[in-house]
Amino acid sequence: MRMSDETKVISPIELRRYHRRVLRYTLGIVIACGLAFGIGWGLSFIFPVFLAKFLVDYPVSSRERFQQLLLAMVLTVLIGLSVSMGVTHYPVILLLLVGLLMLYAYYLFLDPRWNFFATILIIAVMLLPYLGIIHSGLAIYVGSGLIFSGALAVIGFVFLHWLLPEDKQKDEFCTEVTPMSLTRQQRIEDALKALIVVYEVVK
Repeated sequence: MRMSDETKVISPIELRRYHRRVLRYTLGIVIACGLAFGIGWGLSFIFPVFLAKFLVDYPVSSRERFQQLLLAMVLTVLIGLSVSMGVTHYPVILLLLVGLLMLYAYYLFLDPRWNFFATILIIAVMLLPYLGIIHSGLAIYVGSGLIFSGALAVIGFVFLHWLLPEDKQKDEFCTEVTPMSLTRQQRIEDALKALIVVYEVVK
Protein backbone atom coordinates (compact mmCIF):
# COMPACT_ATOMS: atom_id res chain seq x y z
CA MET A 1 0.00 0.00 0.00
CA ARG A 2 1.41 3.33 -1.00
CA MET A 3 1.28 6.18 1.46
CA SER A 4 1.43 9.72 0.26
CA ASP A 5 3.71 12.04 2.17
CA GLU A 6 2.01 15.22 3.21
CA THR A 7 4.39 18.14 3.16
CA LYS A 8 3.50 21.22 5.12
CA VAL A 9 3.68 24.34 3.02
CA ILE A 10 5.19 27.25 4.92
CA SER A 11 4.03 30.63 3.78
CA PRO A 12 6.59 33.39 3.15
CA ILE A 13 5.18 35.37 6.09
CA GLU A 14 5.70 32.47 8.50
CA LEU A 15 9.18 31.83 7.13
CA ARG A 16 10.14 35.48 7.52
CA ARG A 17 8.75 35.49 11.06
CA TYR A 18 10.74 32.37 11.91
CA HIS A 19 13.98 33.81 10.52
CA ARG A 20 13.46 37.03 12.44
CA ARG A 21 12.93 35.17 15.70
CA VAL A 22 16.05 33.08 15.13
CA LEU A 23 18.07 36.21 14.35
CA ARG A 24 16.66 37.99 17.41
CA TYR A 25 17.52 35.05 19.64
CA THR A 26 21.02 34.57 18.24
CA LEU A 27 21.90 38.26 18.37
CA GLY A 28 20.52 38.63 21.88
CA ILE A 29 22.35 35.64 23.33
CA VAL A 30 25.67 36.59 21.71
CA ILE A 31 25.46 40.14 23.09
CA ALA A 32 24.28 38.92 26.50
CA CYS A 33 27.10 36.39 26.81
CA GLY A 34 29.64 39.00 25.74
CA LEU A 35 28.42 41.48 28.35
CA ALA A 36 28.03 38.91 31.11
CA PHE A 37 31.41 37.26 30.76
CA GLY A 38 33.19 40.43 29.69
CA ILE A 39 32.10 42.56 32.64
CA GLY A 40 31.50 39.75 35.13
CA TRP A 41 29.26 41.29 37.80
CA GLY A 42 27.72 39.14 40.52
CA LEU A 43 25.61 36.30 39.06
CA SER A 44 26.22 37.65 35.56
CA PHE A 45 25.76 34.19 34.04
CA ILE A 46 22.03 34.42 34.81
CA PHE A 47 21.60 37.32 32.37
CA PRO A 48 21.87 35.20 29.16
CA VAL A 49 19.75 32.45 30.72
CA PHE A 50 16.87 34.78 31.56
CA LEU A 51 17.10 36.55 28.21
CA ALA A 52 16.99 33.23 26.36
CA LYS A 53 13.90 32.17 28.32
CA PHE A 54 12.14 35.47 27.63
CA LEU A 55 12.84 35.33 23.90
CA VAL A 56 11.69 31.73 23.57
CA ASP A 57 8.62 31.89 25.80
CA TYR A 58 7.41 35.32 24.69
CA PRO A 59 8.04 35.82 20.96
CA VAL A 60 5.56 38.70 20.92
CA SER A 61 6.30 41.74 23.07
CA SER A 62 3.83 44.14 24.62
CA ARG A 63 3.73 46.75 27.34
CA GLU A 64 1.88 44.40 29.69
CA ARG A 65 4.49 41.70 29.09
CA PHE A 66 7.28 44.15 29.91
CA GLN A 67 5.59 45.14 33.16
CA GLN A 68 5.04 41.53 34.21
CA LEU A 69 8.64 40.53 33.52
CA LEU A 70 10.03 43.58 35.31
CA LEU A 71 7.83 42.92 38.33
CA ALA A 72 8.90 39.29 38.33
CA MET A 73 12.59 40.13 38.28
CA VAL A 74 12.60 43.04 40.73
CA LEU A 75 9.62 42.88 43.06
CA THR A 76 9.90 39.19 43.90
CA VAL A 77 13.57 39.45 44.83
CA LEU A 78 12.88 42.53 46.94
CA ILE A 79 10.20 40.56 48.77
CA GLY A 80 12.67 37.76 49.43
CA LEU A 81 15.31 40.22 50.63
CA SER A 82 12.87 42.00 52.93
CA VAL A 83 11.94 38.68 54.53
CA SER A 84 15.59 37.69 54.96
CA MET A 85 16.66 40.98 56.52
CA GLY A 86 14.53 41.26 59.63
CA VAL A 87 13.11 37.96 60.79
CA THR A 88 15.89 35.44 60.33
CA HIS A 89 16.47 35.42 64.10
CA TYR A 90 12.82 34.52 64.73
CA PRO A 91 12.25 31.05 63.23
CA VAL A 92 8.51 30.88 63.89
CA ILE A 93 7.80 34.24 62.23
CA LEU A 94 10.13 33.35 59.36
CA LEU A 95 8.35 30.06 58.71
CA LEU A 96 4.95 31.75 58.80
CA LEU A 97 6.01 34.43 56.32
CA VAL A 98 7.66 31.92 54.02
CA GLY A 99 4.57 29.73 54.16
CA LEU A 100 2.21 32.59 53.32
CA LEU A 101 4.38 33.77 50.44
CA MET A 102 4.69 30.23 49.09
CA LEU A 103 0.91 29.80 49.27
CA TYR A 104 0.44 33.02 47.33
CA ALA A 105 3.10 31.97 44.81
CA TYR A 106 1.44 28.60 44.23
CA TYR A 107 -1.88 30.37 43.79
CA LEU A 108 -0.39 32.68 41.15
CA PHE A 109 1.45 29.82 39.48
CA LEU A 110 -1.86 28.25 38.43
CA ASP A 111 -2.67 31.34 36.37
CA PRO A 112 -0.84 31.10 33.00
CA ARG A 113 -0.36 34.86 32.94
CA TRP A 114 1.55 34.91 36.23
CA ASN A 115 3.37 31.57 36.33
CA PHE A 116 6.80 33.08 35.65
CA PHE A 117 6.25 35.71 38.35
CA ALA A 118 5.26 32.94 40.74
CA THR A 119 8.29 30.83 39.81
CA ILE A 120 10.75 33.63 40.58
CA LEU A 121 8.84 34.44 43.78
CA ILE A 122 9.16 30.83 44.96
CA ILE A 123 12.89 30.83 44.20
CA ALA A 124 13.45 34.13 46.00
CA VAL A 125 11.37 33.18 49.04
CA MET A 126 12.95 29.76 49.45
CA LEU A 127 16.52 30.86 48.71
CA LEU A 128 17.18 34.33 50.10
CA PRO A 129 15.87 33.97 53.69
CA TYR A 130 17.91 30.83 54.27
CA LEU A 131 20.98 32.46 52.78
CA GLY A 132 20.33 35.30 55.22
CA ILE A 133 20.46 32.81 58.09
CA ILE A 134 23.91 31.70 56.95
CA HIS A 135 25.19 35.21 56.25
CA SER A 136 23.24 38.40 55.62
CA GLY A 137 25.81 39.64 53.12
CA LEU A 138 25.37 36.49 51.04
CA ALA A 139 21.62 37.09 50.73
CA ILE A 140 22.23 40.69 49.64
CA TYR A 141 24.85 39.57 47.11
CA VAL A 142 22.58 36.95 45.54
CA GLY A 143 19.51 39.19 45.66
CA SER A 144 21.24 42.16 44.05
CA GLY A 145 22.74 39.89 41.40
CA LEU A 146 19.31 38.46 40.57
CA ILE A 147 17.75 41.91 40.35
CA PHE A 148 20.50 43.37 38.16
CA SER A 149 20.73 40.39 35.81
CA GLY A 150 16.96 40.07 35.59
CA ALA A 151 16.42 43.76 34.92
CA LEU A 152 19.09 43.68 32.20
CA ALA A 153 17.37 40.66 30.65
CA VAL A 154 14.05 42.52 30.55
CA ILE A 155 15.70 45.59 29.02
CA GLY A 156 17.47 43.41 26.47
CA PHE A 157 14.18 41.68 25.66
CA VAL A 158 12.48 45.01 24.96
CA PHE A 159 15.46 46.34 22.98
CA LEU A 160 15.64 43.26 20.75
CA HIS A 161 11.93 43.46 20.00
CA TRP A 162 12.37 47.13 19.14
CA LEU A 163 15.36 46.37 16.93
CA LEU A 164 13.75 43.34 15.27
CA PRO A 165 10.00 43.79 15.74
CA GLU A 166 7.54 41.00 15.24
CA ASP A 167 5.38 41.08 12.14
CA LYS A 168 1.79 42.00 12.81
CA GLN A 169 -0.33 38.88 12.75
CA LYS A 170 -3.46 39.56 10.80
CA ASP A 171 -5.04 36.14 10.67
CA GLU A 172 -6.87 34.73 13.63
CA PHE A 173 -4.87 31.51 13.64
CA CYS A 174 -1.61 33.30 14.43
CA THR A 175 -2.84 35.17 17.47
CA GLU A 176 -1.47 34.14 20.81
CA VAL A 177 -3.94 32.04 22.76
CA THR A 178 -3.93 32.15 26.54
CA PRO A 179 -4.78 28.79 28.11
CA MET A 180 -7.89 28.58 30.21
CA SER A 181 -7.12 29.02 33.89
CA LEU A 182 -8.74 27.23 36.80
CA THR A 183 -11.44 28.76 38.93
CA ARG A 184 -10.46 30.65 42.05
CA GLN A 185 -11.66 27.87 44.34
CA GLN A 186 -9.68 25.24 42.43
CA ARG A 187 -6.56 27.39 42.53
CA ILE A 188 -6.87 27.86 46.30
CA GLU A 189 -7.33 24.14 46.87
CA ASP A 190 -4.40 23.19 44.62
CA ALA A 191 -2.19 25.84 46.23
CA LEU A 192 -2.98 24.48 49.70
CA LYS A 193 -2.19 20.93 48.57
CA ALA A 194 1.14 22.05 47.10
CA LEU A 195 2.01 23.96 50.26
CA ILE A 196 1.21 20.96 52.48
CA VAL A 197 3.49 18.74 50.40
CA VAL A 198 6.42 21.17 50.21
CA TYR A 199 6.23 22.85 53.61
CA GLU A 200 7.57 19.82 55.46
CA VAL A 201 10.70 19.97 53.33
CA VAL A 202 11.09 23.71 53.92
CA LYS A 203 10.85 23.29 57.69
